[in-house]
Amino acid sequence: SNFRRGYPSCDGTHWDDAYNSTTTGRISVMANEPTAASASQFSGTFGIGSGYTGNGSVVLSTLTDEAVWTSPYRFYGHTAFGGGGSPGGTDTQNLIWEYKIDTGGGFGASWTFLANTVRASSPADGATTVTMNSGDRAALTRQPQIGDFIQHSTFRLPQDTTITNIVGDVITVSNAFISNPLGAFGTISFSPVNVAVSPTNGYLLQIRCRPTIAAATTLTTGFSAGIQTNATDQQIPHPLPGTTLTFTGLQAGTEVRVYRASDSVELAGTDATFGSTFTYSYEYAANTPIFVTFIKLGYKWLRIESLSLLATNQSVPIFQQTDSAYNNPA
Repeated sequence: SNFRRGYPSCDGTHWDDAYNSTTTGRISVMANEPTAASASQFSGTFGIGSGYTGNGSVVLSTLTDEAVWTSPYRFYGHTAFGGGGSPGGTDTQNLIWEYKIDTGGGFGASWTFLANTVRASSPADGATTVTMNSGDRAALTRQPQIGDFIQHSTFRLPQDTTITNIVGDVITVSNAFISNPLGAFGTISFSPVNVAVSPTNGYLLQIRCRPTIAAATTLTTGFSAGIQTNATDQQIPHPLPGTTLTFTGLQAGTEVRVYRASDSVELAGTDATFGSTFTYSYEYAANTPIFVTFIKLGYKWLRIESLSLLATNQSVPIFQQTDSAYNNPA
């Protein structure tokens, strides 16, 4: 199921990701209250009357409120972040969801629109249209658009369903509504997001929720966002948390290979970095000498030796020299 939300007595649990087919899956954030151990994963700024409820939800009643989730691990095996999604909570039409993604070069300063929500009619099973609440639609900071992914609050639409037409408050969708034991009535959410990611390099996420309308009744229990995958890439394991060796300052698209020096066995690598960094996470057993190669068209081939996998995290800056013979052939 795609349905993951915050629940009572689940403090400290904030992230979950899973596949629901050979081509799709979801990442969920949950509004459970943070513990000391999970404080880096979920934080909030709350005005009077807002904050954690202790029941797996957070009230966001004033316009200065926000809840921010930061993933504690990288997501591997995905080919894209996107495919629609849906929030849980009360009066979620008052909320907007935004995200930052780190594919190797850091999160950056700006938030990007992820999704917003309106209340809607209850389509019959098999219907391909749904009618938005007029007031909710008019209040949206971003209007739904043809091509957006669309999802129902009880996931009555197949993942990757898109908007094919909009006439006034009536939306036509690319797949038919299905029955759901969780209920037919609810909200619908719109998302244009479909960001290509590397299944082998992985990525980190930050997700933010904030109100666009002040209301004492507005709260959220979390959000489930779609991802894309395939039968091969979803077999890529998530490395266990461990010690890291990070190379910074790389040219985007650099091929990186990490080898054990004693026998030249490849320990890690990528065909092309998405950003300017490459991180190798490993379980430390003993100091292990390694060498690393960096290959990028237009730059000189680079091999770095005199490195070892240590018990502490390392960050190594890399300078790739332009290959003048390649860029300016005689």
